[in-house]
Amino acid sequence: MSQLHQESPEYSLELADAERRRFPRVYEPGLDGRLPRRIDAKLVDISLSGAGFETHVQLNGETHYRLVLGNPQSQMIQRVGRLVWNRMAETSRMSGNEEFAVYRSGLHFEDSTPQTSSELLAFIERTGALEREISADYKNREQPVASYDFEEQLASERTATRYDLSQDEPLHLEAEYAFVVKSLSLSGVLIETVVASDVGQEVTLDLDLPRETVRLTGRVVSVERQQGRTRPHFRTALEFVDVGDTDRVALSRFLDRHLN
Repeated sequence: MSQLHQESPEYSLELADAERRRFPRVYEPGLDGRLPRRIDAKLVDISLSGAGFETHVQLNGETHYRLVLGNPQSQMIQRVGRLVWNRMAETSRMSGNEEFAVYRSGLHFEDSTPQTSSELLAFIERTGALEREISADYKNREQPVASYDFEEQLASERTATRYDLSQDEPLHLEAEYAFVVKSLSLSGVLIETVVASDVGQEVTLDLDLPRETVRLTGRVVSVERQQGRTRPHFRTALEFVDVGDTDRVALSRFLDRHLN
């Protein structure tokens, strides 16, 4: 049987050498950038000052996150905040035959204004969560009184209470993770960042050149966790799969200056 599709180590090394000759690489070019990411999440509770939720990935306390709640067909709430706590749940969950960790986090909103608070409160009221909270309080009283003022209690509970919304409410987080470039060529880039990626995954990155920012799309070739760091850091190698003409010219111009 033919073995043409089974690469030997020597053949792989020869291809790597050819790749280096075709696309010369610049090491430690002094560049950085950002990895935009969307992270699916499950809402646990929400208040006017923050939200609790679950994710399948560990979040970074040094990164700000935009929380997007709801859907465009009805109403969407977008709030920006910082992570105040983040931990792995005691148990993992199964998806098919695959087991994965569940991380629980708390986000404190840092963009609170009367307008954003009113929008969030209106969203909470639309879901019925506020009325459920007050109704439960009324029913759980040891001696409910006839003078219980539902509207008055409704007004006093609005600002402090954390509400359990419907699990059907869609939620995701948006973030930009900083990275540092370790090496760069026209064919790919090696970066160091706090967020892990999956081999084979396609990611978009914004690379800051001295006079402009270029947007590149790359396929993850390898991921290596860096040892001896207090927080997780990953060296990720990406092969470019989509670079616009204008961005390619800018990238070529930068590399030419450093290679010649």
